[in-house]
Amino acid sequence: MTLHEWLLIFPLLFMCHELEELAWMPEWFVRLKASPVKLPDKVRQITVSPRSFTLIVFEEFILVCCVILYSIVVSSFLVATALILVYGLHIVVHFGQMVYLRRYVPGSFTGGLTLIGCTLVLKQLLPQVEVGPLVIATVLMTVVVGANLVICHKWIR
Repeated sequence: MTLHEWLLIFPLLFMCHELEELAWMPEWFVRLKASPVKLPDKVRQITVSPRSFTLIVFEEFILVCCVILYSIVVSSFLVATALILVYGLHIVVHFGQMVYLRRYVPGSFTGGLTLIGCTLVLKQLLPQVEVGPLVIATVLMTVVVGANLVICHKWIR
């Protein structure tokens, strides 16, 4: 497979994870907020309807596709590799949430499975990028993804 074909696998992996979240997260979050689990006040104040959550996922998918297509068109894999690494961090956060909450967090199952696929994709991409620029790009991508989530959550209110 070419590097471009490997890159095209990532949006599929991303959506597999997001579909599990779409199916279970809104109802799970309502039950979590009603539970006696100690949560920060900011978390208890979050309200996201299933429709709003779906719009956020849709927007994220469009951005993921844009990054992947950009990387394919310019044959530069730095930004796409950083995005995949940030996605992996997102999945690790799900695992941390499970430990903290002592319960299953939607998206963790498919997150674990898709990390296997992401590892295979990264195995192909990492030799194509330099470590220094990748570290910088990954930090910047983490900031961009985090800011995008904050903006999306404000947008849907």
